[in-house]
Amino acid sequence: MACSLFTVAACSTSQGLRTGSEQGQATDLTLTLCKVQRASFDDSASDDGRPTVGDSYAYAVNVSTATGPKACDEASGQFFGVEELVQELPAGEGASNFLTNFQGTFVFPDGNLQLRSMGYVSVKAEEMAQMKRTGPVALGLGDLFPKQHEASVIGQGGAYTGQIGSAVVEPGNPPVVQLKLFKRF
Repeated sequence: MACSLFTVAACSTSQGLRTGSEQGQATDLTLTLCKVQRASFDDSASDDGRPTVGDSYAYAVNVSTATGPKACDEASGQFFGVEELVQELPAGEGASNFLTNFQGTFVFPDGNLQLRSMGYVSVKAEEMAQMKRTGPVALGLGDLFPKQHEASVIGQGGAYTGQIGSAVVEPGNPPVVQLKLFKRF
């Protein structure tokens, strides 16, 4: 009996451990963030009509898997993000800056990719003046992705099932997200 259990354990262990070449190489993917479809501000933490720690932004952005000057001519997916303000940073030139708890999901016809990290949001004084407690806000890509930051990535279904990796969100016109994905199984 002990010999049978040992054989089963050895077989299952050897099948579970794979070398990097058996699991495949990393997959690199570049996504272009094209246009903010909608954004909203949730002022429920302080109800004071201005962004403060505990408040959050939610937004939807058109995304393209193409790169280059015409990348945004045709969107191939969307990114749905939420940024909870966790710390106010030193103010920039006419803007309030915040460190955020950043999470979001890229949604494509062939599967989804979830990102999580600490992020940044920058809100210009004129945008802040237009905020009315909780509701829609006019934020651009530069407000939502003002500086480079890294994120963890988890594949969710379809072509991305069983994949994990990392991402670098790079500001720009338009901003891009560089992903490096690995198969877990």
